[in-house]
Amino acid sequence: MMNKGILLWILLLQTLAIQSQDFAGTWYGKLAINGAQMRLVFHIHPDTEPASGTMDSPDQGAYDIALESVLIKGDSLLLASHAIGFSYKGVQGSEGIVGRFVQNGYNVPLFLQREYIEASRAQRPQTPVEPFPYSIT
Repeated sequence: MMNKGILLWILLLQTLAIQSQDFAGTWYGKLAINGAQMRLVFHIHPDTEPASGTMDSPDQGAYDIALESVLIKGDSLLLASHAIGFSYKGVQGSEGIVGRFVQNGYNVPLFLQREYIEASRAQRPQTPVEPFPYSIT
């Protein structure tokens, strides 16, 4: 009977380790604030004790921002950096992680995915065409 209990405990620990490994690696998201899009990249390392990670904000030229808190419980993820005052809470689904990004009074949705997100480019003509919205003198 004791062997069955030990075996059950080992299987439970392996299941928890496998679940945390689902979060391992790089996650990409696009944050929408005041009509602008800003890419965020999270690098999660659940295999360290405690779990660790970093964040990049490539559109702001910010890289390797330490995450002081990386908590994984089942299909839920909590990330936080006190240095820049943000937190992210999300739940992993089949397509990615659905959650909320909170910083400086902003509380906005942020979907994280494994697929790289290219930088957005402004869609505007580079050759002006008449009539111009200004007068030429």
